[in-house]
Amino acid sequence: MARERELSEERTQERQQKTLSLRISDVLHDRLERVRDVLSVKAGSRVTTSEVAKHLLESADEERLELVELMQKPTDALLMIREKHAQGVRLSKNEWTCIAYYAHRGMEWFTGGHSNILPESYIAVVKAFLAVYDILPDSDTRHHDYYFGNLADHEFKVHRPITSDVVLKAAAHCIHKVETAKKPYRPLSVGRNLYHALDSEKITDTTALNEALAPFWKPLWRLAARGHYRVCSLPLRTPRAAGAEHYEEESFLPPVSEPVPDGSFSLSFSTLDGTDLSVLFVFPGTRGAMYPLSRYPMLAAFRAMLFGLCDDREMQHWDGELFYAYTSRNGDEIDVSFRAKDNGITFGFSSHEWQAVKRLFAKAWNSPEVSRTWDKLIEEYGEL
Repeated sequence: MARERELSEERTQERQQKTLSLRISDVLHDRLERVRDVLSVKAGSRVTTSEVAKHLLESADEERLELVELMQKPTDALLMIREKHAQGVRLSKNEWTCIAYYAHRGMEWFTGGHSNILPESYIAVVKAFLAVYDILPDSDTRHHDYYFGNLADHEFKVHRPITSDVVLKAAAHCIHKVETAKKPYRPLSVGRNLYHALDSEKITDTTALNEALAPFWKPLWRLAARGHYRVCSLPLRTPRAAGAEHYEEESFLPPVSEPVPDGSFSLSFSTLDGTDLSVLFVFPGTRGAMYPLSRYPMLAAFRAMLFGLCDDREMQHWDGELFYAYTSRNGDEIDVSFRAKDNGITFGFSSHEWQAVKRLFAKAWNSPEVSRTWDKLIEEYGEL
């Protein structure tokens, strides 16, 4: 009997030590790389390609393979998911997981210390997680510590063990801080909770899942579009048929101007190929400079700089992905200068001129025509 047990243990060790070598196509290799990115997020550290292959072989059920297929072609997958939602078709657990994954990637992407995600979007993600958390079966297998770690900050004091009640209190604290903090509070990791819950917890009632997440579709989609743009550098845009207009509304956008003592600043608009937005920022005077701002990412970055720079005192800086701006003292006034990082050409403004430019852009984006076009672009690019 002892000899049989010994032989069994030897066979087990032999099986564990076997190595499988395979030649795979470039397409399959790319797929493994995509899955490696996903698993690295969950693990919190970089995993190897062999670990990915082992994971897939050990968990090769239909549900996991469906998620892998969705991740293989993210643009097509997300557009398909959006179309299903628009038609009122219930989404699968894996489709919601795909949305949550790219939303999480979008939330953790910020450049130059700046994130243009709206506070309401952070709150929506926390509430979406709570909605999913609420429908999980009662079990001790919930990852309370993981969820708590992504919600709590140093101000939230708690004694272990971490229970579901503690997780709920940490979520309430997080929401309250986003709503009330004097300085913008950005809980960048909260998107991990929604993704982890959808990917790792056992959720079998897809009807309950869709009812739980339906109220948060809009902010989740916009964050997923942002994450998709980060990963793929492409907008989520359905290909147009030849000769078809991308926007249903009239593409003409009226110019806007704002007077200053020596003339006026103005903006004129055009749609690029009927799919994106271009703005010509015209300076005062008959020979005033004309500064082009082409496509949504550049326009979003310029507006973030314009309204994000603290312009009421000297030695303030804005260092974004595309633009750099700073303030300087000029006698009793505070001047503002900015430049695009790809060319270094710098434009300077007096305090009064800078405020006029801010009024100009605010006026333009409050117009119904520009607002409609902008909302469509946010659906394609996300909150950049």
